[in-house]
Amino acid sequence: MPDPKKITLSAQKSEAKWQTTLDTFFLAATPKVYEWLRWVIILAALSYVQRKCNSTAITVLLGVTYAL
Repeated sequence: MPDPKKITLSAQKSEAKWQTTLDTFFLAATPKVYEWLRWVIILAALSYVQRKCNSTAITVLLGVTYAL
């Protein structure tokens, strides 16, 4: 996020302002969660294929992706 924002839970806001704050947060956070899940699924699939095939190339690829 290029512009971090401070969140103070003690701030006196109306319900509409809190809803806007929460909507903004979840609209920014949800794509990041799915991005992480996509990487987890890719790594799980690579691990599964590596266990089934026992391929050196896939083992190297898996090691590189774990390092990154």
